[in-house]
Amino acid sequence: MASYMLKQPDGLIAIFSSVVDDFTYYDLTPEQALECGTEQWGRRTAQEKLDRALADERLWKPHTTDDGLGRWRESLKTIAFRHGIKHLKKVLEEIGQGDAEIPQEAIEAARDVESDMDHESEAYKSRM
Repeated sequence: MASYMLKQPDGLIAIFSSVVDDFTYYDLTPEQALECGTEQWGRRTAQEKLDRALADERLWKPHTTDDGLGRWRESLKTIAFRHGIKHLKKVLEEIGQGDAEIPQEAIEAARDVESDMDHESEAYKSRM
């Protein structure tokens, strides 16, 4: 699975790439996500991916909560692990989400990321 769609906390849709471990699109309406997905995968696959995103179907393992944002949290955890808390904070700001939206599991995932050992990241990690 090179990329998948997921539901953002505000109900909009993002597309996450497991190649770059980051969002390639975000703040899409379902119609925009379907259009974008159709260009990438064809109409049928795009519709299937959108349906799975809206249902928050699990990707690999069961979600820890049933709030419809399991895929969202998994993507933030991956971004934090691969790119660090500082990058994740920047992404969330672009999407209009605040620092409080960084899930605990993303902070834990970033703990061992050596490339992100700056003062700002240490402040987030100290929340643990």
